Amino acid sequence: MPGLGWQLVLPFPINQHCVFGNYQVGGNRELFERLRDMPDQPGFAGLMLWGAAGSGVSHLLQASCQLYAERGRRIAYLPLARLGRQPEILEGMDGCDLVAVDDVQAWAAEPALEAALVGLYQSLLVRGRHLLVGSATTVAESAFELADLVSRLAGLATYHVGSLDDEGKVQLLRNLAAERGLELSDAVLSFWLARSDRAVDRLLDQLEQIDSAAMSAQRRVTIALLKDVLGL
Repeated sequence: MPGLGWQLVLPFPINQHCVFGNYQVGGNRELFERLRDMPDQPGFAGLMLWGAAGSGVSHLLQASCQLYAERGRRIAYLPLARLGRQPEILEGMDGCDLVAVDDVQAWAAEPALEAALVGLYQSLLVRGRHLLVGSATTVAESAFELADLVSRLAGLATYHVGSLDDEGKVQLLRNLAAERGLELSDAVLSFWLARSDRAVDRLLDQLEQIDSAAMSAQRRVTIALLKDVLGL
């Protein structure tokens, strides 16, 4: 990826496996296509994505960042729930071509944080940059108190990211495993999903553990390996 764009991501790491190529679209086709087309849109553009934990909101935000970086654009991925509650982390982000703010609800009910988000929005608007916002809830259901922030977020085109069904989760795990050179049999997948909480983010964390263990031990992925690694 181009150096400048990728360097801007380094303080806020992106999972390089979160790309559009392995995203299971399901019922999110319109959103998927709009995100793929967004880098070509001139002037300010913004979208808000909301969905339950594990629905794929973070995957789509990170995939968008990687798409922009591949095109030489400057990017920033800001997972607010993991970055702490310091408004100064937004300083200078308006110099990016795309800013992806994830877990925006984590900064609700704190005036200084909400004001910083308004400032970022306004700067991106004036500069004609792009903004993606990820949230666990709709704006109406959020705990935001600053009317200026609520009105700006509500004005973004908003999409609900629907969760994958079990078939979609199976295909996602197969695809991601194949990228790592792993083969997941039907028996392994059935055993795994029957004993997991099935949240996509949790499954992806478990896949990383399985990949690491399989590589270290030079073993195939079997039910016995899942039991050893995941304690299922």
